[in-house]
Amino acid sequence: MITNTGTKINEETIKVIESFIQAKLPDEYRDFLLKYNGGIPDKIIFNISALAFFHKVNSSDYYSDFVVAYHTYIVRIPKGFIVVASDVGGNNILLGLEGKDRGKIYFWDHEEEVEDDEEADFRNMTLISNSFNQFVDSLEEEID
Repeated sequence: MITNTGTKINEETIKVIESFIQAKLPDEYRDFLLKYNGGIPDKIIFNISALAFFHKVNSSDYYSDFVVAYHTYIVRIPKGFIVVASDVGGNNILLGLEGKDRGKIYFWDHEEEVEDDEEADFRNMTLISNSFNQFVDSLEEEID
């Protein structure tokens, strides 16, 4: 279950997003946006960290807005990836948009980020799932 979801979006909005990012979204993530448009899952634990939220398109909250995340990280993450979620420590969950990484989910550690004068690479990224749905399905409940 996902709570605090975004305002409902449609195929037209998805097409605008794809035009904006100049890439076609993988079907699983596209379906997720159409159904939920981001939000907070009731299961948040994954093998590296805990999820804070999935980004929303047209969010009234600056920090969870898809476009804000895109602009903030476009030069800080490798080409061909977008930020789809954030963890509780300020790290990001990235989705591959092209090539062998298309549809794959990576953890992006901000503590190991490249310097401002360096090109973003994979040194601070860890593969956590081969697909978006696999990642969502792998999330576990927080243990108190």
